[in-house]
Amino acid sequence: MSAFSTELRERLPEHQGQFMDTIEQSLGHWIERHARFEDLAHDAASQVAGTGNQSAVALIASQATNIASRVTGLTEGFITLANGDSVYAAPAVVRALHETCCVPCYMARELLPRLRKGNPKAVNDLRRILYRLGLGTGPGAGFGKLRPIPVDALNRAATTWVTYYLTADGTTPPAADKIVRMIYAPLSDRTHPNFGATTPGMYLNPAGVATYSLRPQFDGDSIDQLLSGTFFMLLAAGNALDEVIAVARQHPTPFPPGDPEWHPDDLLKPGEVSVLDTSG
Repeated sequence: MSAFSTELRERLPEHQGQFMDTIEQSLGHWIERHARFEDLAHDAASQVAGTGNQSAVALIASQATNIASRVTGLTEGFITLANGDSVYAAPAVVRALHETCCVPCYMARELLPRLRKGNPKAVNDLRRILYRLGLGTGPGAGFGKLRPIPVDALNRAATTWVTYYLTADGTTPPAADKIVRMIYAPLSDRTHPNFGATTPGMYLNPAGVATYSLRPQFDGDSIDQLLSGTFFMLLAAGNALDEVIAVARQHPTPFPPGDPEWHPDDLLKPGEVSVLDTSG
């Protein structure tokens, strides 16, 4: 399992306990989740094998296994980039990790009440949402017909879940917009070619004269935003996905034959698919 290097820990000792240690522990938990979710995915798939139909628990377990794999890979990638002082590359990986961690929060917000209700409308909505989560592709992909869940919607769901998560933990959370600003806004800023993303290698001396570094190292400020967002979202997303899996096991919810009744926003519109699409 990937680990932060001794050199990085010694250079930034104030970030060891709460951030680096917790991220490594969370990474271990996500690896364990992948094994558990994969077992459930196989079991749930075997229950519907040969029927031509699906179930909520089968699709949720499959999606959860894929998410656990991606979270693990991105977290390990971030640790590798942090150890290598890849100041410019690491924020993009952490942003991808954050957006991936938003998906379990979205699943918790949208799937939990519908799994518990189990009425025909809730079951149809479960199918719509799960199909979009599992099969949604952007227009630029050049294939597919289902619209992916927008990142803004994922972030809003993460804000809702994080507020719930902190409150359940006995913590008084900051305002929802502050949560987004604290975690996601710095990642967005540092993955666009603007001031925050292009100047880590520039330093001003007391006289205001700039010096430049081709390969700058992480310092406390530049790595703090990456570590703090990563450590927190790994915990919150893991909590959300564990709860979704637990409720899905209680309410397996077999789906009827055929496609769900789509909402207009579920499907890519004619002409919206990339020119790469040659399906006709």
